Amino acid sequence: MYTTLEVFMKNKWIIFSILIVAEILVLTGIVMVVWQDVNQTNLGPVGIRMSNADLFSAESEEEWQFDPDEITEITLESSGGDVIFETSQTDQILVTAHKTAWHSSKSKAQAELESLSVKVSQVGNKIVIKYRREPVVFTFGTQQIDTVDFIISVPEGMAITAQTDYGDISSSGKVGDSSLNTDFGNIDLSGARGNLEATSNSGDIAIENVRGEDIHIVLESNFGEIELSKSAGASVLAHSNSGAIYLLDVKASEQIDLSSDFGKLEFSEGSADIILLQANSGKIILSSLQVESNLTAHTDFGDILLDGVTADLYDLDTNSGKIEINVLGGDIKAYSDFGDLDIQSTQPATIDLFTKSGTVEYTGPLGLGPHSLATDFGDISMYLPQDTAITFDLETDFGKLRTEFPITLEGDVKPDHWSGTINDGGAALSATTNSGDISFEIFNR
Repeated sequence: MYTTLEVFMKNKWIIFSILIVAEILVLTGIVMVVWQDVNQTNLGPVGIRMSNADLFSAESEEEWQFDPDEITEITLESSGGDVIFETSQTDQILVTAHKTAWHSSKSKAQAELESLSVKVSQVGNKIVIKYRREPVVFTFGTQQIDTVDFIISVPEGMAITAQTDYGDISSSGKVGDSSLNTDFGNIDLSGARGNLEATSNSGDIAIENVRGEDIHIVLESNFGEIELSKSAGASVLAHSNSGAIYLLDVKASEQIDLSSDFGKLEFSEGSADIILLQANSGKIILSSLQVESNLTAHTDFGDILLDGVTADLYDLDTNSGKIEINVLGGDIKAYSDFGDLDIQSTQPATIDLFTKSGTVEYTGPLGLGPHSLATDFGDISMYLPQDTAITFDLETDFGKLRTEFPITLEGDVKPDHWSGTINDGGAALSATTNSGDISFEIFNR
């Protein structure tokens, strides 16, 4: 005879299996009830959709017209869809909204389309456009996003503001002050004649031909590239958390400030009073620029390359990378923790050059000084015009000192430490290396 406990232990896996099957059946019933309730309305109280794949769409279009004499600004807020601004010569402001809704059947898509509400109204001297849709926070099945695309025709000089949660924003023509923002999408603008702010959380920004004597341009993308070309104003500020920044033919009467956490900075053919560049990880490449006062460039990981640049003061710094520049004089400070320095100047320059590990080369005439060249591990080479006049101090711990110039040595002369003059002396110059050679060579221009 088996006791009750013995019977249970002998058949425990059968009993457990029956219980598990029963629980699955109960849960299946609950899910079916919820499915029926939610599927009747398609959207639950918190935006939950449980349906088949969205294979069918329905579309419609609406238009609004306004007298431009009474309007100075247009603002738009959208839950999703592309936005296009166009300037025109007509005597009306025209707002066109193209709606697209999706669902698992044609009838449901049509019903969803009718629920897409677009409000367009005039408030004082402003046109206010709104399309707001509660987001679907959790879905089953393949879902399409309902959208409203806007095309807005405006007269030149109109101020525009647009914000969309999802979609591209574009503007062409001579609009006025512009503020454009999209969470997921690209921004393209050309021809504006006012202050500009353009922000994308995830998308590229491309701006062209924005001009105005006192305007300010602010561009920001969290994940995407930024391009600005053929533009002029008072200042430019551009930042990307992850993406390169490119400027071509851009002029600012005040400051240009470019920064990227992950991406290179490239700027050619432009001018500014001050240029500031910060790249946490990426190259900095500059060419054909005129800077009235200071140029500052820093990157944690990347090279700094300058060609055909003019500035009063250069402050160049990389933690890991080479610095290679060809400039037109000025005060040059170039530091690298790990990388070579190759500095060339066609006009007299005052130099302060240092690298912990790498060679240091300078080619060109020297300015008023004082001058300093130093490396912990590497050679130092100076290619100077024959008429150079300096008072020098050279020292190496492990290496040789060499010169093509006639020199006059002073004090206690040692093979690894020289003090003296070239051409009767002039600006002070010091060069030191812990391990490497130091040389003066004649540069024939």
